[in-house]
Amino acid sequence: MGSAREVGLLLASGLTTGQIRKLLVTEGALVAAVGCLIGLPLAVAYWRADGLRLAHLVERGGGWFVSGVGGDPAEPRHRRPERIAP
Repeated sequence: MGSAREVGLLLASGLTTGQIRKLLVTEGALVAAVGCLIGLPLAVAYWRADGLRLAHLVERGGGWFVSGVGGDPAEPRHRRPERIAP
């Protein structure tokens, strides 16, 4: 709804549809670029921190979510229930 008003104002100001299209595409590309510039470093930092945390857990014997890592390959990684409760 706000975009329609904005386009209407721009048309009333004398801009052509081509100029408005270029303006909107440029604005969208700028928002996407800023999002990438902010999001990618944050994603890499999170990925590295998570990798370090998982490496630390594996060195210390792991946790429930890394069971079977570095163990006997013949040993099953998932526990099976002895019986299913009704």
